[in-house]
Amino acid sequence: MKNITPHSNIISFYGACFPAVRYFSFFVAMFIPVLLSLGVSVGKTTEITYDIAFEGLDDRGIEFKLRGISDMEELRDKPPAGIGLLRSRAERDRKKFIEYLRSRGWYSAEIGVRVDRDLIPIMVTFDVDIGPPYLLKDVHIQAVEEAADLKMPSAEELDLVPGKRFEAKALLSAQKKLLADLKRRGRPFPSVVDRRVVVNHLDHTVSVEMPVDPGRLALLGEPCIEGLEFIEESFVRKMIPWKPGDLYDPARLQAFHRELSLTGLFAGIKISEGAQVDEEGVLPVTISLTERKHRSVGAALTYASDEGPGVKLSWEHRNVLHHGERLGMSASGSASIRDVSAGFRRPFFLRNDQSLSINARFADDRPDAYESRNLTGSLKVERKLGHCVTAGWGLGYKKSRITQFGSVDYYQLLFLPLALSFDTSDDLLEPRKGGRFTVETTPMLDISDSNSDFVKLYGKYRRYLPLSDLPSIVAAGSITAGVISGARQKDVPADERFYAGGGGSIRGYSYQSVGPLVGDIPYGGRSLLECSFEIRAAVTDSIGIVGFLDGGTAYESGDFRSGEAFRWGSGLGLRYRTPVGPLRLDVAVPLNRRHGIDDSFQFYLSLRQAF
Repeated sequence: MKNITPHSNIISFYGACFPAVRYFSFFVAMFIPVLLSLGVSVGKTTEITYDIAFEGLDDRGIEFKLRGISDMEELRDKPPAGIGLLRSRAERDRKKFIEYLRSRGWYSAEIGVRVDRDLIPIMVTFDVDIGPPYLLKDVHIQAVEEAADLKMPSAEELDLVPGKRFEAKALLSAQKKLLADLKRRGRPFPSVVDRRVVVNHLDHTVSVEMPVDPGRLALLGEPCIEGLEFIEESFVRKMIPWKPGDLYDPARLQAFHRELSLTGLFAGIKISEGAQVDEEGVLPVTISLTERKHRSVGAALTYASDEGPGVKLSWEHRNVLHHGERLGMSASGSASIRDVSAGFRRPFFLRNDQSLSINARFADDRPDAYESRNLTGSLKVERKLGHCVTAGWGLGYKKSRITQFGSVDYYQLLFLPLALSFDTSDDLLEPRKGGRFTVETTPMLDISDSNSDFVKLYGKYRRYLPLSDLPSIVAAGSITAGVISGARQKDVPADERFYAGGGGSIRGYSYQSVGPLVGDIPYGGRSLLECSFEIRAAVTDSIGIVGFLDGGTAYESGDFRSGEAFRWGSGLGLRYRTPVGPLRLDVAVPLNRRHGIDDSFQFYLSLRQAF
């Protein structure tokens, strides 16, 4: 047996491990350069700052779009840990840029990437050769053999115009329009079977083939209604805008959804179409409803620098007799108005397209122009003449005691309001598109004094135009006109004359202060002309800003020619979205300020948009 000492054991151990040590050293020697190339060192992370540039692009609009989809731009505040990761980030952007350019019709676009490490920060340059635009050569839209006789919309009707630069977005939009057109023609399940986009690199053109399966024609029947608790089903069925056997049209379902929403009776509304047309050619439709609480109590605070604070309390029952009847009462108070009112509205009065409203109001109005203590009662019938058109007529009585410039007058007015309205707006509280037009003429007979008979004509048109979706930007405009004829200025009750100025009129001027004056006291006019313009921009989902310009005046004469100056006010506003409408804060300045009459600015706090 060999005599082994401890020293020999140590030598034998190192000898055995030497190959492993050698391999480890080789591994470290090979791996460290890789780490260094990535900018990584032991115990320390090296972040790389960079900037990006585009060469070869003459269109700054395209550069703006490319920067908008760039990972390098989005992650600029999160620099990569090494040059290799920076190159990977740039390569991802290069592929995204090429995909975007091809979607815009530049199918031969080429992009190179240069990384200049000698600059601080490192410069990453994208060399863009956009190439020629590829034009739309032809579009073939044809129904499958089973429906070969069905006429399809032309390419021009779908906004696909041969000879223009081809864009994928336009093609997708055209396909959406095509399917929507077929649905409007009674086919709920159309589809594009095998769309083909053929790119010809020789003549730089694109051809599109779009075979279409229109699906079966469908009829609408009686829908199944679910979820009702306290509301009678017959009330809901009266609102259905189709008869069994009518051809399917999604616009009918949308109109039904809108009518259900306007009742204020439902917290949830879901209209579900069947997955297929049944054997009789009928498309099953299910209406799932969730009732909201039918009673509500409300309170609102307002403030305007010209009128001071105001408060309004209200109570409403929206289903008094289980058929959507509304009963409401309210009371409000401010420095200029104190009133109590009550109203009752019954839908489907004598006809399915008709409603009855009964209203009463007792008020003590004390603006600067006059003092009026009055009692008013009215009955009004409204009838729908079409999807967007409503007509109304009624009968009313008003008894008042009015004081103006120390003179006290008593009136008993019998009036007959006649109204016509047209509404194509998309939302009751915050419309983004469409318009609203209202015109009303009201003959008024003073049964206590034959000299005070007159006719009051009033009209207002509002228009909403979306300018951008993200962020949401809407242009809104309003124009108002009114005329009183048949009586002299002094014979028209002061609280029935026209006044301009204030938060709902010309912002920047005090309430009722624009128009005829006696000293600095408003006198009121027999004609009125106002206009307003707003740009409404969303900052977040809940907050928006508004820039506005208002103008107008009231005229002493009934023909807009008595010489009163047309005055303008302008300002900025803040909007905060709430479930009952936007909370509005406006600050406005008078652009035609009258010294001694107008303040340097006015501000207004209230609910809902100005118009």
